[in-house]
Amino acid sequence: MRSTITVRAGSSKTMAVLCWLGCAAVLVTVALNGGAAELAAYGAVPVAAAALVWAVFWEPHVTVDRDGVCLANVWRTIRVPWSLLESVDTRWGLRLHTSGKRYSSWAVPARSRYRPGDRNSRHPEPDLLEVPDGEERIVSADSEQIGRVIETRLLGGAASGAAEDQVSTTLNTRPIAVVLGTAAVAALTVTLLG
Repeated sequence: MRSTITVRAGSSKTMAVLCWLGCAAVLVTVALNGGAAELAAYGAVPVAAAALVWAVFWEPHVTVDRDGVCLANVWRTIRVPWSLLESVDTRWGLRLHTSGKRYSSWAVPARSRYRPGDRNSRHPEPDLLEVPDGEERIVSADSEQIGRVIETRLLGGAASGAAEDQVSTTLNTRPIAVVLGTAAVAALTVTLLG
């Protein structure tokens, strides 16, 4: 299976957009209330908050491809090749099990038992299981749905073609740099101009 599925939770996207609207409202309020001087002193604070919202709610994702499963969490990315993946747990969110270690995903929450419409969508949509080879799809799904896709690929022999033989973990330098950079600018402007 050479298709790629990237999952970002719809609830996280909604939360990010709502937070960004709140940050924009704070910026407008600061500008209207204190003018350019107050905007220069305190405007970077909601921008730093917006950067943190991006790193926490928008950026995390799970990618399932021919080589394995990639969990892009807030501060680090974990790549688990098919050959090392033993099982998937979706009770409290997406968790991948290898021999002796467990890796959790920040991006894909557990299914809500109280959200309307969930009772009729216990299984992934057929198009998640039948993505044509070479095609890439970006979808919104919960841990149970993407867990079923991972299990289906694992049971279907995805591990037989895997070339990697170890789990790799990398630090997410871009989100870290953006969050720390905007926080430093906010602290500096508040200290010097506030």
